[in-house]
Formats: sequence, C-alpha cells, structure tokens
Amino acid sequence: MNVSVLDFLIKKEPDFHGRMLADIWAFSDFQIEKTHNFIQWVFPTTTPSASVTGSPVLKLEEVHLIRQNAEALENLYRSAEWYLGFLQRNTFWIKSHDHNHLRITRAIQSLRLLGDADEADYFKDQIRELIGARFADIPLRTRRFWEEA
Repeated sequence: MNVSVLDFLIKKEPDFHGRMLADIWAFSDFQIEKTHNFIQWVFPTTTPSASVTGSPVLKLEEVHLIRQNAEALENLYRSAEWYLGFLQRNTFWIKSHDHNHLRITRAIQSLRLLGDADEADYFKDQIRELIGARFADIPLRTRRFWEEA
C-alpha cells in the first residue's frame, strides 16, 4: 500500500494500519500511551523512526506539498493540541525517562518543518508550562533535544 502522508493529513487516506486521522484523534489515553506506531503519521518528519520501521519518512517534495496545503497544516496544528491534551491529562511522563519525550521531540520537529517556528515554539512553551517546577526531572539531554528541535 502506497499511502501519501499528505493524503493522510487531509483525511483522504488511512495510514498503513487502516486508521484515518480522526480515528487516531479518537484514541483513549490508554491507546495513545500504548500504541507506538501512530506518532510518525501524526507528526511526520524527514527523519526515519528509530523505533518503528516502515514509518513514513518525508521527502522534500512532500514537505513542500504539505506546507502549501492549508487543510494539512490545520490538521497538524489540531494534532498538536490533541497531543498536548493527552500530556495535560497525564503527568506520568514527567520523569527521567519516558517514550513520550521522544514523541515531544518529533512533534516539535514536525511543527517546525511543516508549519512554522511560532507553532513549534508555542508547543515547546506549553510543554515547559506543563512540567513547571519539575523541569529538573527531565534529563538535560532531553531538554537539549527539545531546544534544538
């Protein structure tokens, strides 16, 4: 199956697992936490996933097409709000090691690559606000990844 990431983002085609974007947005918090093969679709980048082989990797021409598509960008921003909602409802990820740290990095990278710096920076600011006084619980290495994303 050859699915375009753009078609997924504009809700025309499902991902490789048959899920539409709206299906992923309807995930329970348990599903968000335990499902590991959706984040690469919701927040695509030009970098292959180290943990989920076969995940989409954007080519430069796809980046340009997505950047020019208002619906794709709107859905990318909606995905950012959706994922922030999950992080707001759950604080278990605020610790020294959690796979959500990698997801946060990917979201920031995707927002910067496909959207703009303001959206990526807003997402980072929201993460900082969520962590609050517990910022030292997040490893310095992870915080640097977020800053460089």
